[in-house]
Amino acid sequence: MTIGNEGTTDSKFQYPRELAMDENEYLMVGDAGNNRVQIFGNCDYRFFSVFGSWGNVLGEFKGIESVAVSHDGQIIIADRDNHRIQVS
Repeated sequence: MTIGNEGTTDSKFQYPRELAMDENEYLMVGDAGNNRVQIFGNCDYRFFSVFGSWGNVLGEFKGIESVAVSHDGQIIIADRDNHRIQVS
C-alpha cells in the first residue's frame, strides 16, 4: 500500500516528516513542505481531513518537524521555523 505522492492537494505531500497514530488508528502525517497535517482514515488510510497552512499565527506553520498525539487525543506539532510547539 502507498499513501499519496508528490504535490500540494489533498493526499499529496511535499516532504512528509513525522507520523503519529491516535487511539482510533487515524494516521496523522506532518507535511513539512505544505505546512500542514493531513489525517487519513483508520481502516483504509484514505484521506480524511487536513489542517494548517504557511504562516505564524495559531494553526499556521513554518516547517513541521514532528507530530505526536497526546493520551487525550490532542495533536501536538513541533513548528520548527516559528520556534514553538502547537497543540490542537
